Amino acid sequence: AGVSAVLCTYPLDLVRVRLACQRPRLSADGLRITMRYSGILDCLTKIYVKEGGVRALYRGVMPTLVGIVPYAGLNFGTYEYLKAS
Repeated sequence: AGVSAVLCTYPLDLVRVRLACQRPRLSADGLRITMRYSGILDCLTKIYVKEGGVRALYRGVMPTLVGIVPYAGLNFGTYEYLKAS
């Protein structure tokens, strides 16, 4: 359950981080301040189109999955142990 939850929400977490970390920059004409992404859909689209499709949306997911497996195992093991007590 933990792995499937991570796989479903990872692209949105990636977008959240990108939107939070973007910095304003001057436009090409130097008169306006613009942002790299204008919103969630714009960010998803640019990542998908410019950075490599679905693969780009899941870049870096392995460390998260490696971390969730022991957590889920300990969580269920503890639950079953305490339920039996």
